[in-house]
Amino acid sequence: MNNIQHFQIQLAEINFEVYTEPPEDPLGELSDLEMNLRRCCYEYNQQVFFTIFDEKVRVFLEPDICLILDKLPQKIATLAQGKSIEICFTESACRVIKFIPFGDKIICHFRSFGSFCEEKTFELDKPIVLSEFSNFLERLMDLAVEKSYISIAEKKLLLFPIQPQEILAIPMGS
Repeated sequence: MNNIQHFQIQLAEINFEVYTEPPEDPLGELSDLEMNLRRCCYEYNQQVFFTIFDEKVRVFLEPDICLILDKLPQKIATLAQGKSIEICFTESACRVIKFIPFGDKIICHFRSFGSFCEEKTFELDKPIVLSEFSNFLERLMDLAVEKSYISIAEKKLLLFPIQPQEILAIPMGS
């Protein structure tokens, strides 16, 4: 196992190549909020880099992050509570990243699959991992608010699992 402390999530430049169709919900299964977040990810499809030591995984807001976005705040909260989580990037990167808390550290199992299979394990600093996830999600929700896909109140509700104190500050009618 590599004894390291480096973990980072970066929103990078917009990807102008279109790989997917615009989001649709022909059966009406998604809420307006979910559809608006999918539209935001599609229309502002930034690259996202997960850097774990010397491994740099490039994914995209659409489809990769969009597919896990509704579960990501709860996954971050679960990790903060000392329970393991797994994040799968099956579209662009063919990677599975498992985070296993161990005291103030997180053991990170990084597995690639497809035509090139590889598995690595890293030791990460738990506060840094939680901070990176929270900051990434906050930046993404700020983009959605700035571009008028969601309201400030919706952002606060989405971030509630990782920032429960914020829910008390939501003004009525926002």
